[in-house]
Amino acid sequence: MWTPVGQRVDGYWLGSLAEPGSFARELLGFSGDPVVLGALLVGVVLVAVVRGRFRDALSAAGVVVGTVVAARLLKVLLPRPEFDLVGATAHNSFPSGHVAAVAGLVVALLLVVPRGARWWCVAPGVVAVVLVAASTVLAGWHRPSDALGAVLVAGAVGRLAAGARSPL
Repeated sequence: MWTPVGQRVDGYWLGSLAEPGSFARELLGFSGDPVVLGALLVGVVLVAVVRGRFRDALSAAGVVVGTVVAARLLKVLLPRPEFDLVGATAHNSFPSGHVAAVAGLVVALLLVVPRGARWWCVAPGVVAVVLVAASTVLAGWHRPSDALGAVLVAGAVGRLAAGARSPL
């Protein structure tokens, strides 16, 4: 995103390939719905509460909220340089808020489930994040680097939360 070559490669995929009513657009509508995201967050928090892990419940909520807030702040704080590439847009879409929210939920879930159950949550979580990330690219909303950046933000916030709740 910071070099002409990088923007060319990244921008190659920035075109709306998803038709209205397509799976990609439907998934984005679902994954961006605040009611759905809120219900999923409540479910994650309830897992921790049922396990008697109240600090984990707070950590999980903090991961989701922190990831979404960090993604929004990064859009403002990291301007996208303009290199006057043909067909390129300087619109800063980094990182994807949809992907950040879903990735944050997956990371939060991994913080609250028992250690032995984490592998059962990783695979469907990765599938969910990949589907939402691919949908944002197919719909022309984001570049691949926007989706990857959102995943990295969720991972970083999750690591901070995990480090704050227990010693390294």
